[in-house]
Amino acid sequence: SIYYTSFPIQEQAKKGDWDYNLSRIYFIGILEFNIDDDENYIKKVSLIDEHTNKKFYDKLTYYYIEMPKFKKTEEELSNHLDAWLYILNNMIELTDIPQKLKDDKNYKFATSLSFSYTSFIF
Repeated sequence: SIYYTSFPIQEQAKKGDWDYNLSRIYFIGILEFNIDDDENYIKKVSLIDEHTNKKFYDKLTYYYIEMPKFKKTEEELSNHLDAWLYILNNMIELTDIPQKLKDDKNYKFATSLSFSYTSFIF
């Protein structure tokens, strides 16, 4: 993940005079394995100064979603993120979208997109 976030940092670098002002960068990794044994399925990672235990740099944040830890049933879904994770985790078995997303405009937009292999060839 550090490798992949280095590219948007490099792209923001300007030749010549530059004030080193960078836009925020967020990395979201959807994992099919667990990083550790705790029960939290979403990890938020940022740069911390080990001596002061304060955030060192607030423009680089990593989110890791450990899908094997997401065990909620459809009845337990409490927000849109839960619903999206539920869909990702259960896509093979689903016959209908969760009620939480039935009227969601973002879900309707995402499912209206149609991609084919050839649309990614330049």
